[in-house]
Amino acid sequence: MANLDTRNELTKKRRLISREEFETDMKPFLQKLGNVFVQTKEDFNNNLRFFPPGCRVRNLEASVLNASFIKNFNEAFPNKGKFGRYKRFIINLNGYILLFKKLNNKNMPMNISTKNVNSINSQLSLNLFGDLDFGSEPIIYLGYKKDHLGMIGNLTFVYIDENKIKWTMDLNNDNFDSNSFIITTPVSGDPEPKVKTNLTKKKAK
Repeated sequence: MANLDTRNELTKKRRLISREEFETDMKPFLQKLGNVFVQTKEDFNNNLRFFPPGCRVRNLEASVLNASFIKNFNEAFPNKGKFGRYKRFIINLNGYILLFKKLNNKNMPMNISTKNVNSINSQLSLNLFGDLDFGSEPIIYLGYKKDHLGMIGNLTFVYIDENKIKWTMDLNNDNFDSNSFIITTPVSGDPEPKVKTNLTKKKAK
């Protein structure tokens, strides 16, 4: 009976979300999220200067960046982010779970493949985050990339289900106008969606 209950639990999925619905729901928060990311990059660069390259231990940069993001996010969105299982920082914003994560060049989060990660990337409604699991809320990665010069940028929302990217939404780091968002979906035959850029800078006042 226990095995049957386990199998039934594994079939439960979180609420599926379309790109259009996500964009509509998150539109009031995009400007502030963009500002959080800009401040995070500034704090990250300032704090990293205290550690010469020869003194930087493994994962130092990731730790400094994540700590900077958490600090700035909590200041901008009080009580919307908390630590869950495995010290994972979990954002619960307007009916969505957001996870801040570095992305590879295919827009996939750079996670070690585990049962927990596979469950997250399959949108399974399991106890993934301990006491902070919200059950039916879709999980969206709030991802960033690092270029060959070590610069942090390309803030992108990534929705993954069945371990495949279903859609992405790219946030321009300098201009947080809602018209700056380009939403893409995979094309038949393409393994990953392509994020396009069609952004214009705001004129200085």
